[in-house]
Amino acid sequence: MEHVVFFDLIIGLLIATTVINKRLNILENIFILITLEFIITGYVAVLTINLGLWEMAKNAEPYTILRLHEIIILPVLYLWYFNLLDAFKSLLGKSVLTLGALLIFYGSEYLLVRWNVITYNSWNAWYSIFVLFGVIIFIQLLRRGFKHRMLKEGIPN
Repeated sequence: MEHVVFFDLIIGLLIATTVINKRLNILENIFILITLEFIITGYVAVLTINLGLWEMAKNAEPYTILRLHEIIILPVLYLWYFNLLDAFKSLLGKSVLTLGALLIFYGSEYLLVRWNVITYNSWNAWYSIFVLFGVIIFIQLLRRGFKHRMLKEGIPN
C-alpha cells in the first residue's frame, strides 16, 4: 500500500513540477536540483550506513520507497520551496513559507518512520528538523553564490 501511495505522490509531484511556472532561472533550478541530490543522498547514506542512526527495512519494497524519497520527493519539494521563496518579498512571508516547508519535509520523513521504512536508533525527530533547516540555509548560500557568478558571466535572471 505504501509503495502505491509513494508512486502516486511521485507522479503527481513530477507532473506538477513540469506544469508550474518557475520563478528561478533554468540554470539555477538545475544547480539546486543537482546539489540537493548530492547532499540528500550523502546525508541519508551517512545516517544509515556510516553512523547507524537510521535502520532501513530489509525488504525490497521499503528500500525502494526510501530511495525514491531521497532521489525524487525531497529534492523536488526543496526545488518548489526555493522557487516559491522568490515570490515572497516580506520577511514574514518567507518565514511562514520556511516553517510550512519544514513541516512538509519532516512530514514526508515521518511517513517513512510510521510505515517502518526507517527506524530511528539514538535519533530524535528534532535532529531531522535541524538538518532539514541546515540544508535550506546551505542551499540558499550556494544559490546566492551561483546567482552572483551567473550575473558576473552576463547570464540574466
